[in-house]
Amino acid sequence: MIGFLIFVLGILFLIFDFKKDKRATRDMMADVKQAYQNFSVNVDSFNDIRNELYLNKLNNIYYDTLDQIDPDIKESFHTYEETVNQVKASVKTLSKFCDGVYYPDSKINSQCRGYKNVYEQIINAFVSDVKLYNKSIKSYNKYQSGLGKEISLSTYDTSLNYIDYDGDGNFDGKDD
Repeated sequence: MIGFLIFVLGILFLIFDFKKDKRATRDMMADVKQAYQNFSVNVDSFNDIRNELYLNKLNNIYYDTLDQIDPDIKESFHTYEETVNQVKASVKTLSKFCDGVYYPDSKINSQCRGYKNVYEQIINAFVSDVKLYNKSIKSYNKYQSGLGKEISLSTYDTSLNYIDYDGDGNFDGKDD
């Protein structure tokens, strides 16, 4: 009789633990879904800011006006980098929920796999844009020096570097 009672209690504890694990998994999937939505909003913001930077600033760089628009471009790059940092923060949250975890929902698993590549492209595109702008600044400074003028603009400094976040050996989004 005691053996049977222990057996029944064991089955009940197993059922309660299973339901508890199922509830925890469902809550974590909801967390991933929310984190991915935040990530997507930040990615959209990144794309909007990058497109605006190219349309309104970088496509209009000419030596005769660069010294006048340089402060505005640098301010745009600062805003651009702040957006990249927002993406970076949302990636930390996704990493917390996704790294080393497999969920019973294929859509959640797809989001957990896909954000890494998008993040890599964002960081590398930003770094490429900064390098391209800085190359223009250096060329401008060399041109001004050749004319004997003492006009010299500073480059845009960032602590970000190219990354291979998904570990595939490629630097997606990097322009050389």
